[in-house]
Amino acid sequence: MLCLAFLVSVVVTAEAGVSPIGDAVVVALDADAELYERVSRVADWQTAIGMNVLWPEDMQRKLTGIPEPELADLDELQRKLSEADDREVRYNTEGANELRRQILDAYGRAVITGPEIRVLTAQALHALAAAHLFDGKKQEAVDVARTALRRFSNVPLDTRRYPSAVEALFKRAAVELKRLPTTEVTISVSQPADIFADGQQIGMRTTRVTKKLPQGNYVISAVDDFGKSFAHPVVAGSTPIALDIDVALEGAISWSPFPTLRCVPVCDEALRGLARRLDAKVVGLRLDDQPTRSVRGLFVNADGMQSETRVISALADVHPVGIGVAASPPSSRFSPWSLVPFGVGQFEQRRYVAGSIYAGIQTGLLAWHVIALVRHGDHANSATDDEESTRAQRNVSGILLIGAMIANVAEALVFDATQ
Repeated sequence: MLCLAFLVSVVVTAEAGVSPIGDAVVVALDADAELYERVSRVADWQTAIGMNVLWPEDMQRKLTGIPEPELADLDELQRKLSEADDREVRYNTEGANELRRQILDAYGRAVITGPEIRVLTAQALHALAAAHLFDGKKQEAVDVARTALRRFSNVPLDTRRYPSAVEALFKRAAVELKRLPTTEVTISVSQPADIFADGQQIGMRTTRVTKKLPQGNYVISAVDDFGKSFAHPVVAGSTPIALDIDVALEGAISWSPFPTLRCVPVCDEALRGLARRLDAKVVGLRLDDQPTRSVRGLFVNADGMQSETRVISALADVHPVGIGVAASPPSSRFSPWSLVPFGVGQFEQRRYVAGSIYAGIQTGLLAWHVIALVRHGDHANSATDDEESTRAQRNVSGILLIGAMIANVAEALVFDATQ
């Protein structure tokens, strides 16, 4: 959640206590694991940095024009498509169609598209058209089939799966598609790229293309040798459309684990382009080289003013490295909770996995020891093999329990000493 909160993040005022003015967004300039780890510790970026926060959805909305943007989960969409087929087999056609519509909605909200999600969406449309046809909704079936052909003609109908009636439906839809009015769509890109409308190439290695498309919804994207743009939805209606795509900038941005902008070695201009697109201040984070390893933010405005570099104190190393031979080592901490077994010390240190493991092992050993004590008590007064066996189990379980508790406490103390 912390990475998600940053995923979009934040901002800055020149002095602490200054009222937040305007929006700002933070992006990493290096895919650095240490920087990501420091970022994950910050719980409240707005308080830490001191400016209004532009959340990831807001950032994506401004860059793409998608009202409710999201990063598509292909595994989840594939699961929905399979579940829709299962519901269809169980005669739950409405439930199956609802899942197929969810796939269509997810495609419309996807910030980044690719062949995989387009194939899933086309297959959902094929299945939806077939379901409408067999349900007696012939006009709805034709409309859906026409949409599938208009937007995803490069994903053919699987004629081995569907009967001839569905194939005839799509042939009819193809004839009707030719009768639809068209709209002139002009796409301009920042550098030569291949241009696509829902995966169908409409321009090759060009900076500008004009194409007449059948009226309806489309998702426009561009791909060059260095990356691909975001998805840009357009509605081809009664008037011509013009769309500009900065493929160089969009192709340099990645979203996981939080926004990262690839720009080597000079980033001012790339950050300024992003600031203009977002109408916000942009802060690019980068780790200093050794030995200080402090995090510096390059603050860039959209208006072309001089950029500024500052150290971001909220991202300071929790254990800064001393400079010089005489630097004192960091002092260790001690918590009395470290002396408590059953994982209590580890939980206090916020090492929940280790705490759970220690607690589970010791709880199991304690249960074994209690059972062994009870069994031995039942045979304590008899000189039999059972008495010797239960006594041995009692002793072994007790030794293992005490050993596990000692190891638990010792490990917690060692961890304290190294912090």
